Amino acid sequence: MKTIENKTQIEIKRVPAFETLTSEHINGARRDHASIMSVTPEMAQEVLNTRNTTPSDLPEHQASNRPLRDKKNKKVDLLIKDMKQENWFPTTVIFSRDGKLRDGQHRFSAIAQSKATVNLLVHVGADPDIMGKLDRGKPRSIKEVLGLNLFQKPEWKLKASYWAKAEKIVSRGMSYLSVKKKTKSDICNFFATDSEVFDYANKKRDAVKWAASLSGSKKPKGFGRVSFRVALAEMYHKNPEKALLLLHALVSKTKKSCPSNAIVDVMGECSKESDLDHREFFIDQIQRLFYCMDRFMKGQGINTNIKRKVNL
Repeated sequence: MKTIENKTQIEIKRVPAFETLTSEHINGARRDHASIMSVTPEMAQEVLNTRNTTPSDLPEHQASNRPLRDKKNKKVDLLIKDMKQENWFPTTVIFSRDGKLRDGQHRFSAIAQSKATVNLLVHVGADPDIMGKLDRGKPRSIKEVLGLNLFQKPEWKLKASYWAKAEKIVSRGMSYLSVKKKTKSDICNFFATDSEVFDYANKKRDAVKWAASLSGSKKPKGFGRVSFRVALAEMYHKNPEKALLLLHALVSKTKKSCPSNAIVDVMGECSKESDLDHREFFIDQIQRLFYCMDRFMKGQGINTNIKRKVNL
């Protein structure tokens, strides 16, 4: 007896590529219309050269796109990294009926500089008065982005009340540890894409959760300070047992070791009494905390002249 096999043939259709944005598409719009389109670097540069709005194009009461300050614009640099890493979702750019670019200047600049062809949701035929309504909403902070996209996930389960502390541990720690030259300028100019921040946070998840959950009201003074939490999180990431031992030494009334005594002294300093500004004070403190914690992990003492640039 022969067995008859029923084979189902499935026809696989190739998804067509998105239509490429052209000048004809922008100029031909007489009403509001939006669709996902492919934007080439050449078209992006043409838009910047011929369609970018300036204050003289608009009535005095209307907002306008600001001219890009220079090619080393931090927002544009972040977009370029996202586009080169193909970590991109179509976002809306807007052209009015007169063919002017009303929203999307940074994205078109990033496409032109990255030499990447990118998909955007292109809104054409908009009323020119739309400029007065753009950018009226408050953008999400990095704390909210991390909270919504990361801290709520099952592997994190981080309370919303800890989000702000966790975000600072991640962002400040990443900016400090990622630059070779620990100067205020280099640290302030460091930037990372969302995906890079998420990767860093996930790599140090246990340490970030632990340091963010510590009460800021503990004695000695300085437990709530960002520099201390960042340094302690990095110590926990390298050696959880030593970090717990140091925490016990700091809060207990028993005789403290040489490094933990030095840490208490550094934590108790006040930025108002320093001749350094806020960011420089943070850098100065975290460098000395790293040094003290490094000595604690090695079981070594320190002298009164605490060294600065020694990382864990």
